[in-house]
Amino acid sequence: MKTIIKLICIVAALALVSCQGTWLMYDTSQKDRLYFEVLPTPEIVSFALITDETIDYKTTVKMMGMPVDYDRTFHIKYIPAEDGEVYNNGADNIPVLTAREGIDFSMEEELVIPAGAVETDVNITLQKTDEMSDNYIKLTFRIVEDEEFLPMDPDSTDLRAIASPQFSLLVNAGDPSCPYWWGYETSTDVMLGWQKTVGTFYPDKFRKMLDYYRAIENKNPSLYEQLLELYGENIDKEGLSLGFWQSENSAMWATYVLIPLYNYYKDYYEQHPDDPKKENFADRGTSGEYWANPLSMLR
Repeated sequence: MKTIIKLICIVAALALVSCQGTWLMYDTSQKDRLYFEVLPTPEIVSFALITDETIDYKTTVKMMGMPVDYDRTFHIKYIPAEDGEVYNNGADNIPVLTAREGIDFSMEEELVIPAGAVETDVNITLQKTDEMSDNYIKLTFRIVEDEEFLPMDPDSTDLRAIASPQFSLLVNAGDPSCPYWWGYETSTDVMLGWQKTVGTFYPDKFRKMLDYYRAIENKNPSLYEQLLELYGENIDKEGLSLGFWQSENSAMWATYVLIPLYNYYKDYYEQHPDDPKKENFADRGTSGEYWANPLSMLR
């Protein structure tokens, strides 16, 4: 019995020493460390497929350390892009320009880790500018040491979420190209009017179409989830056929997207008769090139 009690005492003593050693490894006098979680390549935000002139973007700053019962401010510095920097988009090397605060972007002045929290969002407003059409505009921020915090050392152990003291974002606003599914063509490259329920392709029209498509999320969330699976957020799902909206969910496409799009531009061109992009409209089948009324898809 004495031997068993002695063994228990030895084990307890060893456990106490082990716990004390672990406790001593955490130095409460050290500053907490801040970091971003980033991907191996810079994130890209584009105005190409939206009609909005601004984008509200946020990134998260996380903390390694212990939360406290009061708000703590932290600081980041802005780092300009390197001279001659380019971004390869898979086909071309696109020039990269430094984003201009107050012109290309704006952000909140005071950054705070709230009481009891171990992370916070940094909110950035991106402003569409002409320079974004032919270039990528780059924003790079780095956490700096201050009285409360240290920047965390880079850690790429998990490539899906690299811990880094630095965060970069590329912004562009080039025009979208015409999707291959936009319309039918004859052997003489003349668009057949009765098949043109989306009219002639223009980048602005495509953006407006996407606005109506994405608005389904607020009107019918469950339907929109299904559409995302079938067509993608930008109607860019691989394998979509030419004029798919006439053979797949035609009533849905007509009701939510194509009829509103047709009516919008019909009213617009009536108010702007000198617009060089003005199209011909037809409610019934006729010869020639025109934008056919998608209302026929409901019949």
